[in-house]
Amino acid sequence: MSDELTNDAELVSRWRRGEGYAAAVLLRRHQAAVWNFLLRQVRHRALAEDLLQETFLRVHRRLGEYEETGRFRALLFRIARNLCIDHYRRTSRLAEIELSLEPAAQGNPETDSMAGERVDRLRKAISDLPELQREVVLLHTYSGLTFREIAEIQGCPLGTTLGRMHYALKRLRKALPRQEWIHEL
Repeated sequence: MSDELTNDAELVSRWRRGEGYAAAVLLRRHQAAVWNFLLRQVRHRALAEDLLQETFLRVHRRLGEYEETGRFRALLFRIARNLCIDHYRRTSRLAEIELSLEPAAQGNPETDSMAGERVDRLRKAISDLPELQREVVLLHTYSGLTFREIAEIQGCPLGTTLGRMHYALKRLRKALPRQEWIHEL
C-alpha cells in the first residue's frame, strides 16, 4: 500500500512504533494547509514558520494522547490555532488576527488595480468579522477543512460552526457587493 493512500490513523500508528518515515508523510500531507492557515492568521512569514514547527513538535509530544479516530488533521489545526491565540495573548494583540490574501496577479494596470482594491475590501470585511466567524471562514475556505473538523478544532457543536459560517457570510454579503466577494471566496 502506498504511503499516500494510507490514512492518517495508520500513519500515526506507524509513527508510534518508531517508523520515522510515517511522520514525514504526515508532515508532507498537511504542511501546506497548516502553513497557509498560520500565515493568514499571523501575517508574518518567520512567525508562521516558527508556529508551524512548534505545531508539529507539539503533535509529536502529544502522540500518546491521540486516539486513532481518524481526526489527526483536526488535532493538528487545533494545536496551530491555540498557538496563534497564545502568541496574540502574549503580545496583547489578539484583536489583530487578520486574513492576508495574496496580491492580484500582474497584468493590465487598470484591472490589477480594481482586483487589488476588491481584495483589499474583502480582506477588510473578513478582518472585521468576529474572531470565531473569521476563523471558520479561514479554516473552511482557505484551509479546506470540513465544518465537522472546524467544530472539533473550536470545541463546539457542528451546528454552532455552521451558524458562525452563516452569520459570517451574511455580514460579508452586507459589507460587499455580490460580484466582489463571490469570486474571492
